[in-house]
Amino acid sequence: MPGIVVGYAILMVYGHRREFRDVKPQTASHPIIRGFSALIAVLGVAVTVLALVADTVPVLGGGADGLGWKQLIAAIAGLGVAAVGIGWFLQPPLTRR
Repeated sequence: MPGIVVGYAILMVYGHRREFRDVKPQTASHPIIRGFSALIAVLGVAVTVLALVADTVPVLGGGADGLGWKQLIAAIAGLGVAAVGIGWFLQPPLTRR
């Protein structure tokens, strides 16, 4: 119970001294950044899909049953690249000015 009383006292002392500063609105991202991020996302999805269906494409030397370790690594890397591209598309990196 003493912890609650101390916490309440600290809240009462510091609680009404808070200031809310104005938040600057985020500037619109440049169209090149959005296009680049969309390209990265599409390339990541393409690498993932290609890695997962590589066994069914005869040009790639497929024919083995199941996913190989190289396919698994490529699929995970493609998912990571796609996630970065989608993240940049939704929330572009801020530019320093």
